Amino acid sequence: MKTKMTLAVFLLVSFLMSVTAVTSLLYFEKKFKQSISHQQWTLLNSVATQIDDRIFEFMVDLDTLADAVTPQLLDDPARAQRLLDDQKRQRVFFDNSLFLFSRSGTMIAASPKDLNFIGKDFSFRDYFRETMATGRICVSPPFASIQKESHPIIMFTAPVYDSRNRIIGVVGGSVDLRKQHYLRSLAALKLGQNGFLSLYDSQRNVLMHPDRKLVLLRDPPGTNPMLDQALAGFEGTGESRTRSGVPVLRSVKKLQSTSWVLAVSYPLSDAYAPLRTARYYFVAGSLAAALMSLLIVWLFMRYLTRPLLSFTRHLEKLPGLEGEARLAPVGSKDEMGQMAETFNRMILELEQREVALQEQKEFAESLVLNSSLPTFVIDCGHRVLFWNKACEELTGVKAADLVGTDRHWAAFHAEKSSTLADVIIDGTVETMSVPDMKCERSHLLRSGWHCEGWYERLNGTDRYVFLDAAPIRNDKGETVAAIQTIRDFTDLKQAELDLERSRDFYLQSEERYRQLFEDNPHPMWAHAVDTDAFLAVNHAAIRHYGYSEQEFLSMTVNDLMPNEEAHPVPRAPGAKGELVPLRRHLRKDGSVILVETSSHVMDFAGVQAEIVLAHDVTERVRAEQEKVALEHQLTQSQKMEAIGTLTGGIAHDFNNILTAIIGYATMIQLELEEQSPLQRKVGEILRASDRAANLTRSLLAYSRRQVSNPAPVGVNSIIGNVEILLRRLIPENIELKTQLCRDELPIMADSGQLEQVVMNLVVNARDAMRDGGVLRIATEPITLSHDFIAAHGYGKPGDFVLMTVTDSGVGMDEKTRERIFEPFFTTKEPGKGTGLGLAMVYGIVKQHGGFINCYSELGHGTVFRIYLPLTESAAREEAPPPDREVRGGDETILLVEDDAVIRDMIGELLEDFGYTVIMAVNGEDAVQKFKEAASAVLLVILDVIMPRMNGREACDAISALSPGVKVLFMSGYTADIVSDSSIKGDPRHFVPKPIQIDEMLTKVRNLLDE
Repeated sequence: MKTKMTLAVFLLVSFLMSVTAVTSLLYFEKKFKQSISHQQWTLLNSVATQIDDRIFEFMVDLDTLADAVTPQLLDDPARAQRLLDDQKRQRVFFDNSLFLFSRSGTMIAASPKDLNFIGKDFSFRDYFRETMATGRICVSPPFASIQKESHPIIMFTAPVYDSRNRIIGVVGGSVDLRKQHYLRSLAALKLGQNGFLSLYDSQRNVLMHPDRKLVLLRDPPGTNPMLDQALAGFEGTGESRTRSGVPVLRSVKKLQSTSWVLAVSYPLSDAYAPLRTARYYFVAGSLAAALMSLLIVWLFMRYLTRPLLSFTRHLEKLPGLEGEARLAPVGSKDEMGQMAETFNRMILELEQREVALQEQKEFAESLVLNSSLPTFVIDCGHRVLFWNKACEELTGVKAADLVGTDRHWAAFHAEKSSTLADVIIDGTVETMSVPDMKCERSHLLRSGWHCEGWYERLNGTDRYVFLDAAPIRNDKGETVAAIQTIRDFTDLKQAELDLERSRDFYLQSEERYRQLFEDNPHPMWAHAVDTDAFLAVNHAAIRHYGYSEQEFLSMTVNDLMPNEEAHPVPRAPGAKGELVPLRRHLRKDGSVILVETSSHVMDFAGVQAEIVLAHDVTERVRAEQEKVALEHQLTQSQKMEAIGTLTGGIAHDFNNILTAIIGYATMIQLELEEQSPLQRKVGEILRASDRAANLTRSLLAYSRRQVSNPAPVGVNSIIGNVEILLRRLIPENIELKTQLCRDELPIMADSGQLEQVVMNLVVNARDAMRDGGVLRIATEPITLSHDFIAAHGYGKPGDFVLMTVTDSGVGMDEKTRERIFEPFFTTKEPGKGTGLGLAMVYGIVKQHGGFINCYSELGHGTVFRIYLPLTESAAREEAPPPDREVRGGDETILLVEDDAVIRDMIGELLEDFGYTVIMAVNGEDAVQKFKEAASAVLLVILDVIMPRMNGREACDAISALSPGVKVLFMSGYTADIVSDSSIKGDPRHFVPKPIQIDEMLTKVRNLLDE
């Protein structure tokens, strides 16, 4: 342990020292490298400044020399030569030669003068072209001289200007890169032992290098990364490699005088040599420190672990010690001393627990042996450990005969068989089978089991016993024994059997009652006579009323009764025809049902109670009420239909009379002069005829035989069209409110007829509110379901528009309401109404496939509800009717009419307008006359209702003779012609009676012109 602790502490100290030392070394190396880089960059800046100053100086001198050249000098080569020879200062830098070129590129003079290039053309050189093009001093890239040595040179050139600022020549100075003393001196400069300077132009050509072989060579892109960065604008220091792969610390800077790049390269081995020395000292110092720390830690651990080793040796001797010798010696008050004291306290506590456990064991054994409950315990080998005195008394077997043996089964069975304790030990309780015993898992102890049943000849007596057994487990949860108890319940079981026999008769009576009460299909309950509280309810009552049994038992009979004053109880016919009062009962869901009840009083569980049988007659009463309502509605419908048939027939005959009156009166009016005194009388005849025609139309509307032109229209639009007129019809003391659906509600209808419906209803509402009030018109979509139809007695399933007209007038009683749709029935004073307004409304609504309902009470106003079927077609706006132009013709027309007056009137009218008219008195006559003049007849005018052969049959016969013949029908019945498939309901082929002269003549002309 001492070695492990020493090693652990040593490793920890070594790790901390290493981390500290390495961090310090890395920080030192970083600062050292930064210092070296800064020093090298400072040196490079100094050298670059000197080179820039030197080059700037000689470029100024070269420019001064160019200023000294005049046009006259260019024309005198000798003078030009002397000028160049006098430039000794320039020859210090331009060590190769000085040149003077003419504008055309011809060399005029050169220094030294012994060069053989005078008079030659150098205009092909790039430096000459660039100078002439830019007009500035230029520095060329290095190139091989055409002199015999062919050294690499660089040419500096400056333009020569005349007084007009025109370039007239070029002065140039060349530098021999291998001879130039200034550059060579820089190249020979040593930095440390192996550091050097190098110079590059913008084309990556080497201008200066200690190795002359590299001068004028070009570094390709990528081979010198620092040069690539410098040409891109970078200036600074970084680690790189030379052409030969030597790692160097390189600083680069672009010269200001030219685009050249100056570089300082210092081998890393020289630059970072002090770092290697520092690393050697660091490693040596770290090893020495580690050895020293190991020695110190070993000595310190030896001192610390001495008490621990002493305590360990005491623990090794502990099993052989007794009494106070088992206590560990306490030599100090430090942590080891405290640990020794704690150990001593633990030893004393363990000894006390051993004594307590032994006492508990002796108590448990005494508890089992002296218990009044027969008990025995067996171990895992099925050997008996305990067999108490109560068990001896029950079985008659002594403990001395069984303890230590596995023959405890003999006390219970004649042959060897497992007891419940044996099954617990073997772990086969799930599959055990004990004859005549009922076994189950104990309700008190999950691992225990309980069995009960009869034991035959247990100690010579049949006994009914309870057996309970459970495993005994050690601290590890392993089963080490099993305990079983035996309880004798023979006397209690015998009493229970006697009680069951005595209750058989009562149970049979209870079963009969249960079948009569619980299984009755009708609700039954028992309630206390004095408190009305429920005592019992059957399943039918729970199911029918919706309350649970617990809810029923917390209620009284009065809780089933709704407010009788608000809902008067009807009477139903009894068995002998008398009316039996019914009761209203309230179910849990809030619905009210009607029930017939029968009851009798009896004693129920010691309480005076009333047994009630309830029979739900809600559906029966509702069906009877619906039957009465349907019979009433059928009677009303049949009466209205009979009246409609009568009025329709009267209107048809009256239309024929009016046709003759209006026709002849119109013809007289046309023949009279406008100033004739008879014009007024004829006009009165026509106005009276119009009123009669309006009366006829009202009768036809009621009988649903009025002419109708249905089209997709919006109900809201119809109400909006007549709203201004409605406000003029009603006085100021009546407020008109409209609540129209937000969306348009399209229907197939004749908008003119629906406007008449709204007008009639509003006029009736106005007359019912003489003292003012509120008139409301509302629209909304509604879907009529089968339930709605069954409840109201009218309608058909589908989507409808509900238009409601409500007034706050005087209202009407039920007797008046039943007759409001009858023609000529009115409650107004004589001369105030015709009694046809609501009859017309009824007929128009029925003709449009709708339904109308009226609800009214005296003093509470009236509500009319009109249901019109919705259509999927979009509503369209109506176009104004075109102006009619009455024109005649010379065509031949076959006129068929059974009424002689109408036939003569129409024939005479047509002849007055130039037509040739052939008249027939009925359908058969028409067919015969058409055969005789088929080629001449271009139009047939037919009355629909005629004897012998009606108009439709005559039309079919004539069409068979001449397919496509044009036909115009006349009738006072819309249904007679709209259903005619030959014209498909086209209004151009139909003219209603009473006939308007201009309308008929226009349709005749239009059909002939098609």
